[in-house]
Amino acid sequence: MRNRFINLKYAVICCLAVFVAASPAAHAQSTVIDEPKVGHVQGFLYTEDGQTPMTDSWVKLEQLIDGRANGKEFKSNVTGQAGEYRLENLPVGLYLVRIMIRNKEHKDKKLHCLLNVMANETNNVSFTLKGIRR
Repeated sequence: MRNRFINLKYAVICCLAVFVAASPAAHAQSTVIDEPKVGHVQGFLYTEDGQTPMTDSWVKLEQLIDGRANGKEFKSNVTGQAGEYRLENLPVGLYLVRIMIRNKEHKDKKLHCLLNVMANETNNVSFTLKGIRR
């Protein structure tokens, strides 16, 4: 009789262990939350000779959804002596490229160029602007 009681006791404990392991609360701890899908863009800006870095300028990307601008813009750092720029953690998708040139007129050079930002990748894109001399 005592053996039956011990066996029944172990059976109940085993059933409880299986029930707890199968409960949603146990699985909630192992659920992986998807990180937002982002990419990066970096490169250099050059004047029309293709060798002289363009300083004091920046790249602005306008996000497109279904081929139309959605109002979200992302701006790079101001280019340094080497003409380098970088944009990080951009949402995946298509962008229209604009180059902003810092001078008396704050020129906005809109390029007819689309850039596709892909998840977990860095796009290396450099621009040579015709008609721009320093």
